[in-house]
Amino acid sequence: MQHQAQDILVSVIIPAYNAEKYLEETVASALASTYQNFEIIIVNDGSADQTQSVGERIASSNPKVSFISQPNQGVAVARNRAISQAHGEYIFPLDADDLISPTYIEQAVQALANQPEVKVVYGKAVRFGDQNKTWNLPPFSRRLLARKNMIYVSALFRKCDYDQTDGYRPEIKGPEDWDFWISLLKRGGEVVCLPEVCFYYRIHSVSKRKSTRNKKKEAIDIMNTRHKAFFYRELGGRLRYSRTWSRFLNFMEHLVKCETFVVNPYFSQLDEIVYQVKEATTTDESHFLLNHEGMTIAVHQYHYHSWLHLFFSPKLAQKAYQMDIDSNPSASPIGYYEQKALFRFPKSYYLCILNKV
Repeated sequence: MQHQAQDILVSVIIPAYNAEKYLEETVASALASTYQNFEIIIVNDGSADQTQSVGERIASSNPKVSFISQPNQGVAVARNRAISQAHGEYIFPLDADDLISPTYIEQAVQALANQPEVKVVYGKAVRFGDQNKTWNLPPFSRRLLARKNMIYVSALFRKCDYDQTDGYRPEIKGPEDWDFWISLLKRGGEVVCLPEVCFYYRIHSVSKRKSTRNKKKEAIDIMNTRHKAFFYRELGGRLRYSRTWSRFLNFMEHLVKCETFVVNPYFSQLDEIVYQVKEATTTDESHFLLNHEGMTIAVHQYHYHSWLHLFFSPKLAQKAYQMDIDSNPSASPIGYYEQKALFRFPKSYYLCILNKV
């Protein structure tokens, strides 16, 4: 292993809720790693069993392990709490009932350290416990990620990339790891799947996949709001409850409600603002301001009051955007949104940055 990879500290984060039965085995699988430059942070998420005493005993007997307790707030909050305490450059989440192979972290660190364009590394997986079979995960693609998650939670990523997201979202119950991978990867970055089995997902009566199965509709609603630009790029519209049919249903809807979004590549990090400007608009004024992370953004809203107006003055937002691109670069044009819909007169929006704080 190259010296630079050996010097990288990995933080293994383990949220634990009523995990007394499996926690020691899970920690032991991490401690058995061939890569030894790591720390383990266990967060007891308000367990009602003996997770507290088990975790304290593990931490007291191994200097690599630290133990934190919090009131029950859910796995997303527990993961975020552990990451906030992490000293590692790389983060490796591990649920308290799962196992990893001895070489997993070593191989993942090597892949991440040697390829700056890579953001996520994971490996092949199997299910064990109440089921015993290979977990056939499809190859990664962003288009498929828009419809389903093919990366389990225990994948390696950089803490600096995590810091560019808003972490695991507690309002999403169940597929919070899917939402996180979208946040991490929706604007680029490569993904590596190691060719050997690295991860062992335990199936038992209270497994997460069973307990959260009925919460996906609520999660999809939240994700459509959080990642509208991503879903429109990959699926041509929103993620549907019948996820496999999303592209077809969006194509059909597009026949009667044609939407155009353009984002200045220089401001690609602001794509969600352009895609969500219609939903964010609470006024009928033709000009108003939005504040976003220290920036003042001017929104120019164009109304079409008649079919004649729409026919003789089309694409007002596009014209304003192009004019600033061509003649007024200091206006910092972000992008525009235009809509054509049957049976009603649409609105369109042009956004530009007025100032940065």
